[in-house]
Amino acid sequence: MGKDALIAEMARAAHLMVHGSLSEVTRQCGDPSCACAWDPARRHGPHLYLKFTADGKAYSIYIPPEEQEALRQAHHAWLRFNEIAGQMAGENRQRLLHSLERHKRAAKAQRAKARGKA
Repeated sequence: MGKDALIAEMARAAHLMVHGSLSEVTRQCGDPSCACAWDPARRHGPHLYLKFTADGKAYSIYIPPEEQEALRQAHHAWLRFNEIAGQMAGENRQRLLHSLERHKRAAKAQRAKARGKA
């Protein structure tokens, strides 16, 4: 995929993406007569949470069932955005390394040429 296509895909992802991680947990309700109190397999859930850190504070936000699909899509968009950004950064790094290597070879040739004239 070309760089322009990657940038266009990043822009699409940026409109949807939500940063954080998703966590599904089961809970014990606290009612001693509930089956979840004595059987871990019968705990309530799983419940979906969005976990993230903002301004140095950790958050864990409960996501109601009717919002879960939208959040999963937004989280997938975040992952895809990061994947594309990583790919582009890797390509940029390779170009930089090639440029540095060309510069190094040219400087070495120039030094050799200067020694030959001396």
